[in-house]
Amino acid sequence: MTRAALRFLGLVMTAIVATGCGRSPIQPGPAATSETFAGTLVQQGNLSHPFTTQEEGPVTITVLSVAREVPPLPEDAPQPDTSQPPAVEDDPTAAIPPPIYIGLAIGMWDGSTCKRIAQRTDASLLSSISGTAQAG
Repeated sequence: MTRAALRFLGLVMTAIVATGCGRSPIQPGPAATSETFAGTLVQQGNLSHPFTTQEEGPVTITVLSVAREVPPLPEDAPQPDTSQPPAVEDDPTAAIPPPIYIGLAIGMWDGSTCKRIAQRTDASLLSSISGTAQAG
């Protein structure tokens, strides 16, 4: 490179570095928090879990566990033989239960109503929804 090209390159680098000076540093966002909610959701039922956010920012809800409730056997019913592994039918998918789908929503309470900011009706295990929550 010629001296003129090196000087020009030096001026460009100085200009690039100078544009970063004088700016306020990037402020870190709020620290992420995690809350766990547990409960029993009956078919065609609903369940709410209110929480408060300290600052405006992203909110993500993830389904970490979902299971069917197995009713207990009546006292006079024969008890299953647990000394042997359960028999597997010829169909290898017969032992795999169908997925459980639930509705999931994030809402903001304004004092009189809950405004939905995100929702899905086909949430299953490890499904997520995200939205932006206001402080409060």
